[in-house]
Amino acid sequence: MRVVGAVAYRGGVPADLRASVARSLPAHRRPALWRLLDRLVAVVYGLPLTAYALVQDRPAAAVGMVAVTAALAERRRCPIVVLAVSVVLAPFSAPLWVGCTSWASALYLVAERRRLRVSLAALAVALLPAAVVPLGGSRLDAAGLSLLVLLLLVPVAAWTVGRAVWQKRRYAAAVRARHAAADAAHREQARRAVAEAERAVAQERLRLARELHDVISHTLSVVTVQASFGSLVFADRPELAREALTVVETAGREASGQLRRLLGVLRNDVGADRLLAPGLGGLDRLVADTARAGVTVGVCVTGDPRALPPGLDLTAYRIVQEALTNIVRHANTTAGTVIVHYGPDELTIEVTDPGRGTSAAEGGGHGLVGMRERVALHDGRVTAAPLPGRGFRVFARLPLGPGRADVAA
Repeated sequence: MRVVGAVAYRGGVPADLRASVARSLPAHRRPALWRLLDRLVAVVYGLPLTAYALVQDRPAAAVGMVAVTAALAERRRCPIVVLAVSVVLAPFSAPLWVGCTSWASALYLVAERRRLRVSLAALAVALLPAAVVPLGGSRLDAAGLSLLVLLLLVPVAAWTVGRAVWQKRRYAAAVRARHAAADAAHREQARRAVAEAERAVAQERLRLARELHDVISHTLSVVTVQASFGSLVFADRPELAREALTVVETAGREASGQLRRLLGVLRNDVGADRLLAPGLGGLDRLVADTARAGVTVGVCVTGDPRALPPGLDLTAYRIVQEALTNIVRHANTTAGTVIVHYGPDELTIEVTDPGRGTSAAEGGGHGLVGMRERVALHDGRVTAAPLPGRGFRVFARLPLGPGRADVAA
């Protein structure tokens, strides 16, 4: 089955479709038509000359003209052979002013299709019959001089036209090649632009997923712990249950505000909303929320505290938030420690707890994975592993420096 365009045909392409395609092709793309025309022209050219030779009682000339006619009929297949046959036989089979057209037609095809050196050699061969005129007599009269000029001009004209056609086709092929290369480059550029856009969308989707995980996971941990505690003391200690509900309300409001800012990223300009992202300046509030969830956290800040780039500041905050969330959910302890050190070239964060040494990764969560992705964006390193004996430790190292560009976390 062959397919033409969007239509499939069994048993080949229909004849009417083949005919319409053939009619739409340029003349030089239809070799069968040209071969038919060559044979008709050869017959029209050679038949009168053959008859003339027979009338003149020159059977050898008639045979030679038949050979020239047969060669001209196939001049497109082997123009060099046709040129040689015409140059050898035509001068002795027909008048020179008529015979020169036979080798001139073959010379045109050689000049049109072959390299310059080959076409120049063919031109030299086509000019050889011109030597018959001066060698045929002792002097050149007006008729002889005219014949000599004709034998020189006709081959040169045929060769010049053939080379012009060759140059034109070569130029057209070069233009098509340049256009094809430009189209290919444009398609490659468009493909890369699409791939870059898809990559940017994927990175933004991943960033939003990390933000949603950090906001919702921490808030739900606090809400779950406080709601459970409130339900336990509701009957006996209603004042404690009221405090737990207050913590739940506060955590919900803060999470709602962060979610509104996060959704604003999707609606408006990303850079404007990113200014509202949390950082290490909000560490005290994060520790207070964790304390309301039942885990007392000690904070120690050393070194030279200074303002951090927004993306790096958000990453540091999320590392502490994720580590404290894991303590609340998995450590089964009421204490934790956060140590933040501002070094000359790096920021280090260490979060430890004396709990049972279980990480979120053991529960199938994505918190530590997102933490590693955030740190990797800033060429940093993070480790999360149980401590010897009991407890768990998260340690992150983030490079600092005036030449480092901020990266959206």
